Amino acid sequence: MQQTEDTPRRQPSRTRRLASSWYLPATVFALSCAITFGVYGYILHQSEVAWRSDVSRDAALITAEVRDRLRTHAQFLRSVRAFFTASDTVTPAEWSRFSQKLQIERNIPGIQIYGYAAVVDGNDLATFVSERRRIAPPPEGTPPFSVSPPVKTRGEVLPLILIAPETPPNRKAIGFNLLSEARRSEAIEQARDRDDVVLSRRIELIIEDQFGGRQPGLLMVLPVYRQGMPTGTVDERRRSFTGVVIAGYRINDFMRSLNYANSGNLALRIFDEDTFNTGRDEQTLSLLYDGGAGDGLHTLETREMEFGQRNWHLRFSAVHGAGKNNTAWWILASGLLVSLLLTAATRVQSSYRARAESMAREMTVELRRSEERFKLAAEGTNDGIWDRDLVRGTVWHSERMKQLLRFSPQTDTANVDFFLSRIHPADRPVLDSSLRKHLEDRQPYSVEYRFRKGNDEWAWFRSRGQGVWNDQGQATRLVGSITDISEQRGSEAKIAHLRDFLLTVLKFIPHPVFVKNQKREYIAVNAAFCHLVDRDEGEILGRAELGKTPMETMLAQRIREMDDRVFEGAGEQVEEIALRLRRGERTVIARKALARDPDGEPILIGTLTDITDLRNAERERIVADRQRKAILDAATEVSIIATDTSGIIRLFNRGAEKMLGYSAEEFVDRESPARFHVASEIEARGRFLSAEVGVPIQGFEVFVTIPKQHGLEIREWTYVRKDGTQLTVNLCVTAVRNEQGEITGYLGIATDITQRKEAIAALERQTAQMRTIIEHIPGGVSLIDSELRFIVANRELQNVLDFPDSLFASGWPSLYEVALFNARRGEYGPGDPQELAMGVVERARNPSAHHFERTRPNGKTIEVRGTPLPDGGFVTIYTDISERKAAEAELRRHRDHLQELVEERTADLRSAKEAAEKASEAKSEFLANMSHELRTPMHSVLSFAGLGEERAHAQQQEKLAHYFQRIHQSGDRLLTLLNNLLDLSKLEAGMMQLNLSRQDIGLLVREAIAESEGWAAARQIHIELDMSLPDPWIILDPVRFGQVIRNLLSNAVKFSSADACVRVLISAAHLPRGRRASDLTDIPAVRVEVRDEGIGIPEEELELVFDKFVQSSKTKTGAGGTGLGLAICREIVIAHRGTITACNNPGGGASLIVTLPQESGNNQ
Repeated sequence: MQQTEDTPRRQPSRTRRLASSWYLPATVFALSCAITFGVYGYILHQSEVAWRSDVSRDAALITAEVRDRLRTHAQFLRSVRAFFTASDTVTPAEWSRFSQKLQIERNIPGIQIYGYAAVVDGNDLATFVSERRRIAPPPEGTPPFSVSPPVKTRGEVLPLILIAPETPPNRKAIGFNLLSEARRSEAIEQARDRDDVVLSRRIELIIEDQFGGRQPGLLMVLPVYRQGMPTGTVDERRRSFTGVVIAGYRINDFMRSLNYANSGNLALRIFDEDTFNTGRDEQTLSLLYDGGAGDGLHTLETREMEFGQRNWHLRFSAVHGAGKNNTAWWILASGLLVSLLLTAATRVQSSYRARAESMAREMTVELRRSEERFKLAAEGTNDGIWDRDLVRGTVWHSERMKQLLRFSPQTDTANVDFFLSRIHPADRPVLDSSLRKHLEDRQPYSVEYRFRKGNDEWAWFRSRGQGVWNDQGQATRLVGSITDISEQRGSEAKIAHLRDFLLTVLKFIPHPVFVKNQKREYIAVNAAFCHLVDRDEGEILGRAELGKTPMETMLAQRIREMDDRVFEGAGEQVEEIALRLRRGERTVIARKALARDPDGEPILIGTLTDITDLRNAERERIVADRQRKAILDAATEVSIIATDTSGIIRLFNRGAEKMLGYSAEEFVDRESPARFHVASEIEARGRFLSAEVGVPIQGFEVFVTIPKQHGLEIREWTYVRKDGTQLTVNLCVTAVRNEQGEITGYLGIATDITQRKEAIAALERQTAQMRTIIEHIPGGVSLIDSELRFIVANRELQNVLDFPDSLFASGWPSLYEVALFNARRGEYGPGDPQELAMGVVERARNPSAHHFERTRPNGKTIEVRGTPLPDGGFVTIYTDISERKAAEAELRRHRDHLQELVEERTADLRSAKEAAEKASEAKSEFLANMSHELRTPMHSVLSFAGLGEERAHAQQQEKLAHYFQRIHQSGDRLLTLLNNLLDLSKLEAGMMQLNLSRQDIGLLVREAIAESEGWAAARQIHIELDMSLPDPWIILDPVRFGQVIRNLLSNAVKFSSADACVRVLISAAHLPRGRRASDLTDIPAVRVEVRDEGIGIPEEELELVFDKFVQSSKTKTGAGGTGLGLAICREIVIAHRGTITACNNPGGGASLIVTLPQESGNNQ
């Protein structure tokens, strides 16, 4: 019973002991778990930071890769545009060769299709389709070219006509009208107006039907403009727009062609901002590409990329499983497990002392291992670790630090004084200052200095450290690391060297280059730019204008607008600008483009090309062309004909027209000179040349075989005129060569020698004999090196200078030996031979080009030509010109004789001219008398016919009235003919006097139109007047001018059909001041054009219709007329010092154009 009572009293005591035995294990478990969760949280945070950093880096790489790939494609499109701009037309064969060489599948991945689309007027679409089917037939089994979808309006069409790669799926796009869909049309219009690459919004490619799955598509377009047309403004770009080059993408395939976009742990979605550049505030996005992110994943980072007038939003998300840190979870699990183990160990320690001792030993081992791990970590890192106790003054260095400093293990590198003594003296102040600021102001401690290592080599080190302060704020400890940055410093030095090298290259680029910032200030210029503007670099940099003197307002505004367009992203700007500089006005081509500096700020890079000399040369060429044309037109007695290398005539001057009777239009770009040659002469000459050269010669080659070999050929030929008559000409055919010496054509100059052939034949024989003598004159050649020794001397040198064989028998002599030989035989005159020879040698030591004649003691004249050689020495040619001197005297005698013959022939021609003029005067006088004698009775006939017609009508005898009417009409025509004959005779005889006065030409033309409107209305023809003349006043004879206008209106109404319109156009014009080659200026004139809608005039009759009694073959039957009206008009216009011409209108009908000077002909 006693035992039972004691048991309850012992039970609480055991419970308390049991509870107290768990206090320590529970505490250990709680602390261990806290440490574990703390380490887990820290590692998880660090992993998240690293993951976020990797995401930002990968997102930047992917964004840069997308942008760079698009820029590469844009540059590719610019090269394709350059291919089309360089040629007016590109054939399918040329396109095929070009696209095959590009090999975009290997060199430019990501493009599904590229090609060219041409602008076509809807009215010309049918013709365009037919032409494309002709020049580009489709492969067998494919439909012919057509435009799709079918065009319903008559506006512009932009069909795709050339594509590559030319695969079966891509061929479906040929003929597709890019303007048929709004998004494509929108991108093309932006590219056309901006002259830059533009990306479309999301589209579906026409070739999608050929692939297994549909993908979103894009179109990159770049405009093509007509070569030579201005593109400075939007209106100019629209007028010169001829087509676009395009690149088509399947967006998924494009992204798969990238590297970074498919190799990371990020999923990418791309959105296109639909409202970009629209001016709307709200923002709407369209999905372009989904890389598998899914809608449920969180967007880690968003980047915007602007390209081709589109703004893309790139959203990056983590793929499933990416970013998870298994290490943190492993540490958490391990820590919890260790906590449990420690708790159990503590519990065991409370119970068993032996277990406590064992655990102490284990902890000691673990501590030792921890120290070993720290040691291994310190040795494993590339940096050296140091620990300085500021209280005790001790320093600890890791083994790696000793290795970095290249000291032996026995060296005490931890000695502060020793360590500081090895630092470069120039870097000690920086080190001390950084350490003081860190310990006193707690600023970050990071300093770079030079250190002399144990092998006595200097190296750059970066030292970083962190101090430890006690509660009183005193620094007690400083721990840090040291890193060898010698290679980094070397790289930085290389970068600095490269930067200096690039600045040097920029400075010495021979092309003027400049750079501006956003303030339009010059921030960099090279030496060529300073030389062009004639200013020092200091006068330019930091200024918005060149120098202190402001530019002209218009020029400064133009440059400012050009800079604004560049900074606004309008692409490269090119303009021609005239700059007024210190050394005069210079014309330059300014090219400016947008770039970015290393900080990402936009800058403008420009170049200037000085084309002043080019523009001056162009102006000189224009003057020369005018002079050449004037000379050719003035040479009416000489036939000048030029051909290309194949024999087609390209030039046929007025002298040739006069000599042969053909017009230039009949031969230029159509015929060969063989057409007006005698065929038998060509065949005979061909047989002769074939025998001479050993190959068959025929056709056009007969005329040019000799000029090809010798430069020119002068020969007599027989020309056949248009009327069949023949004449003998002296034809000089010359080969025309370019700067490279290549033959580009042939020039034939012919003079009619029919009447003077015999007189010239003798002179030609003598000239040929003299030419043969001159061409076969022997010449001696000597070549002397820089040592003044002969190295070449031909046989003719010995013959010309009478050198004996013994002089060259023992080898090449020196110049002194030859000069001494000449001096001894008196070639250089009297004096000491050695001194004379040394004088020749001294002059030869510094040779210069020379040309002189020397008479030898034997009386012969020697021509000497010498030229120095680049490497020293000189070459000399000696020619015996004694016979040539005599021949020149003989030629002068023959020239004087020929001049006498020409003067005699001129006198004969003058006599014949005077006789012809007297005959013409007699003819004109006869016509005038006859016209007067016939007009008197004709007026009587007309009067009686009119009286008879009135009485017949009164007596109602209509048949008789009809007869009288026919008599009256025939009489009117005959009287008109007599009046025309009388006027023509007066004009030809010079008897018609012009009553010149200042008149309003518009008023005169309106009066003539008013007189003709009745007759025109009867034929249902309307006459319109279009006058765009600022000054209508002109000096002329109003009566004669009215006669010309009425005659032209009469012809226009007569040859126009019913319901037609005759237009009279009056505008300003210019006429040449004179007929001489030196008369290069023009005078103001008035141009009156009468344009009808009739049947026109045959091209070959446009000049003949102004001849007397000549009518057009289309109008001479059925329309009446004598063929004198236009002849009289021409004489009246010529009397006014004007011109009258005829031409056919493109839309049908003909135009007669009268051009009269505004001032009196006497003032010209």
